[in-house]
Amino acid sequence: MPKRKRRRKLRIEVWLWAGILLNVGFGIANSPITSITRLRVLGVQNYDRQRVEEYAKGLTDEPALRDDPRQFETNILNASEVDSVDFRRNVFGRAELKIKYRVPVAGIEGRTALDDQGMLYRTRQDLSGLPTVVLPPSSSSMMLASTLPTGEIAKFLMKLPSFLKGADTVVSLSPKGAICLNRSGIARIQFGSERDLDEKLQVLQAKLETNPDLLTKSKEVNLVSPKYPSATPMGSTESKPI
Repeated sequence: MPKRKRRRKLRIEVWLWAGILLNVGFGIANSPITSITRLRVLGVQNYDRQRVEEYAKGLTDEPALRDDPRQFETNILNASEVDSVDFRRNVFGRAELKIKYRVPVAGIEGRTALDDQGMLYRTRQDLSGLPTVVLPPSSSSMMLASTLPTGEIAKFLMKLPSFLKGADTVVSLSPKGAICLNRSGIARIQFGSERDLDEKLQVLQAKLETNPDLLTKSKEVNLVSPKYPSATPMGSTESKPI
């Protein structure tokens, strides 16, 4: 009998201590002392800094259990340039926000960009120095452009030789998705559809290794059929195999 009373007494003490610790923990988490005193922001770009800081102000007065980290992340993600967000905080007033932005590989029209994953988005990012992609008239809006092979075009742009990248490069798409590259001072390059773009670029590289002046002495290079590439010399209207 004495043993049973002791067990019951121990059981009550455990529950009492658990209740005390729970109340203390709950009180601390709801206390103003758990409000964020230091927020470390990683990856924010200058054009987006003011917007992020405005949202961050709403966190500084909220105890740990009262703020909504998911809502804060959603607010940061509302900018179309933002690719992902990771926000973490603790009850000691420390927090960290990591922002990853989309990587533009070309400008489209106005403030629209194409990112490295083939996504079209509105942006405040600096697009100077990047190629321009010209959509066919019927696909000038982002909604219509979403039907084009933007993913393949993004990969194509990233794999272009360095001298074909830059603000002077214009990649035009026909209504059927045929790709044509124009750049000041060199031949127009017809790539045709998005099929076999890797092979077409490899053929172009190989031809330039054996004939470095190919693009400067031709007015058009045709790689639509990579097995039978051709070029139209300056001053000529006849296309010849290369």
